[in-house]
Amino acid sequence: MTWTGQGEGLHYDLAGGLVSELLSNHSALNATCVPGGNDLVNASFVDTRTGPPRGDAYYYLVRSQSSFCGSGTYGYASSGAEYLPASACP
Repeated sequence: MTWTGQGEGLHYDLAGGLVSELLSNHSALNATCVPGGNDLVNASFVDTRTGPPRGDAYYYLVRSQSSFCGSGTYGYASSGAEYLPASACP
């Protein structure tokens, strides 16, 4: 997967979970740092996990970070609530 990079010198963290959990509680409370998705240098990622359970899918949340400004947000729900994963990337 790829996303639009936010500029030179930034790194990215990737959190996510199962779409079924996202739909059941309408939040990213069950999201966790995706294995290998911490401190990515490029705006792309290859998820090497086995596929999700049949009939489900993975969702992903990306945030940027820099040594000057710290970490950004994983985004906001349509309700305006910030996505706060249970276990964000360190």
